[in-house]
Amino acid sequence: MQDRLVVALEDGLLVSGQASVDLGGTVRFRHDRVMQAAHNRLTAPQRQALHLDLARRLAASPGYAMAAAGQYLPAVDILSDPDRLFDPDECGRVAGLFRSAAATIGMTNYVAAERFLAAATDLLDAAGTAPDDPLRVALDVERHMALYRLGRLADGDELFVRIQRRQSDPRVLVGPAGVQISSITDRGRPGDAVALGLRLLDRLGLASRPRSASRRKPTEASPP
Repeated sequence: MQDRLVVALEDGLLVSGQASVDLGGTVRFRHDRVMQAAHNRLTAPQRQALHLDLARRLAASPGYAMAAAGQYLPAVDILSDPDRLFDPDECGRVAGLFRSAAATIGMTNYVAAERFLAAATDLLDAAGTAPDDPLRVALDVERHMALYRLGRLADGDELFVRIQRRQSDPRVLVGPAGVQISSITDRGRPGDAVALGLRLLDRLGLASRPRSASRRKPTEASPP
């Protein structure tokens, strides 16, 4: 590897970094533009294959899960294509990796978190994962929250409808229903929000008692 990098190092395209205990040393591009130029020399299939190879190597090394997720993301189309490198087991593992990555950055980078969750969902779809699979359920719920945080309320509406259709257990709906109630309320529809809450209470077996249309006014004979 060192022999192959000599010319690039001498030309100043690459620079040597600090020594690393596990790598023995590091090399980096001198500038992002150099890295982009090298990246652009590759065709789209070559770039995807490179990202996938890097992702698999990183995933096999403890402590590099987040870096592996970032490399897997551009290679999702390869993983989910039944005519290429499709492996349902790997799709499931990578979906779990994406979920962990989304949880790591979920409170600081909503956009990236939603991308990881959406990609994980696509992989499970390709693998034919059942709608009630625990990982699939968790991804739907967490992505619904991510869409709300991004202000993509219409997309959240569509996902919540799918969650409702897929889940027979109303307890699964408690979390996303709370988010959906907030979303509806934010759009000035408190009546719809209350109706949604009452429907869920009914499904949970918790009877909702309607408020009386009128209350008896207190009198001297009947103290309040």
